[in-house]
Amino acid sequence: MKKNHSRLVRLLSVLLAVFMIAQISIVGVIAEDDDYSVSSVENSKVITNGTPNTDFEGTRSICEKEKFNPFCLLLDILAKMAGSDENHVSTLIKGKVPLYYNTETKILYSDDNKGIFNLGFDYDARANDAYAASNPWQYDYGYNVFYDVAAPFINLVIDTERFYFTYDGKDWLVQLWKGQYGITTGAEIGIYNKNSNDPGVHYGCTAPDDCPPMELKVYRNEKLYMHRESNKFFWLTGFRLLDFTRLDHLRMEGTIHFSSVGMANAFIGAATTRGFLVGDNLRLDGSSVTFDWK
Repeated sequence: MKKNHSRLVRLLSVLLAVFMIAQISIVGVIAEDDDYSVSSVENSKVITNGTPNTDFEGTRSICEKEKFNPFCLLLDILAKMAGSDENHVSTLIKGKVPLYYNTETKILYSDDNKGIFNLGFDYDARANDAYAASNPWQYDYGYNVFYDVAAPFINLVIDTERFYFTYDGKDWLVQLWKGQYGITTGAEIGIYNKNSNDPGVHYGCTAPDDCPPMELKVYRNEKLYMHRESNKFFWLTGFRLLDFTRLDHLRMEGTIHFSSVGMANAFIGAATTRGFLVGDNLRLDGSSVTFDWK
C-alpha cells in the first residue's frame, strides 16, 4: 500500500511539474482585453519567498497575490502525502533529478539551483510565478540580438529596450523585456558584457561578482503586478503563469545599483540616447539608477 502511495505522489508530481513548465513554453494566444481587476498595493497581500537550499544571495521574490492558486493547494496535498523534513522540504520525486517543494516558502525546485528538472526556472506556487533559478543553464549561453529575432516565431509578443555602453575596458549591455510570453505575462532585466576589443555581437552573462544588484517592479494598469527585490544576479525575471496582458497595459520600473558613479553615468549616457530623460523617467541617486519604462 505504501509503495502504491509513493507511486501516486510521483505520478501526480510529474504531471503537475510538466504542466507548469509547459505553460512557460507552449505557444499561447494573446488576450484582446485586460479588464479584470488587480487589487491595489495597499489592499493586497505581499508575499516574500526565498529559494531554499541555496547560499546564493538575492533569489527572493515579492509578488502580489491576486487570487487563489489551485497549484499551491495541489502541491500542499502532495507534500502532505509524501511527508517533509525538519526544514519543511518535501521530496516529491527522487532520483537523478529530484523535485522538491518547500511547504513554508511554497517554492518548487530541483537540486543545484538549476531550476525544476534543470530547466532553469523555479516556481513560486503562492504567487503563481516562475522565475530564473540562481544557477540556470542559460548562464552558459550569453546573449545576442538573434535571440530576440527568433522570439516572434515562438509567439513571444514582447517589448524590449537595449542600453549599450563602455566602462572599465568592457562593453556592457543592459536589456529590458516585458510582455506576453506564450501563456504567461512576464518581464526581465539582463546585464551582459564582453571585452571592448572583441568585435563580435555576442555578449556573455555577467559573473555574479561583477553584477550590480538590480530590482524589478512591474505595473499593470498602473497597479503593482509583480516585484522582484534587489538581486545580485545577471538575469532578473518573473513570469505569471496562465495570465494574459496587453503590452500597452504594462510598465516596468527598475533600479540598478552600479558599483561606481562612473558606471552609473555611462549607463545614463546610453539611456538618454534611447529617449530617457534625467529627472523624468530616469533618476540618479549616487551610483544607483532608477528607470521608468512604458
